[in-house]
Amino acid sequence: MFAAKNKHLKNNYEFENFLTMRLQHETIVEQLEQDVYKYLNNNPEELPTPPNEVKYMESRDLVFWEFVLKEFSPKNIIIQVKKNYVHLYAYKTVLREGFKKDMLIPDHVDTSKIAATMTSKGVLTISVPIITPLSDME
Repeated sequence: MFAAKNKHLKNNYEFENFLTMRLQHETIVEQLEQDVYKYLNNNPEELPTPPNEVKYMESRDLVFWEFVLKEFSPKNIIIQVKKNYVHLYAYKTVLREGFKKDMLIPDHVDTSKIAATMTSKGVLTISVPIITPLSDME
């Protein structure tokens, strides 16, 4: 079936060369996949959050969200707190073209002390301190 689809391979010699090259490249790709898998399993803290994906975390003192927004200028990022939500807007040239995310604020935090930082690698972290630990609320 493969040979029938590849009639442009004129003779057995070309076909064998093609198969040899294909096998070599498949071996290289498999090795690369294994290397990446090993790296990712050994260094999970170095993995950035993919664009447009929210990473929610909660520590003993803080609730925070993390975003990778390296394609957006910090001056084009808007963070608003309204009612029980944090609204995040990031845009390139106009507000309609960009990224929008609304996050529900937990009840056990102090929204008056919300903070945001952005690293040089474009990782935006929005944090808010916990006022009542979840264990005390139950």
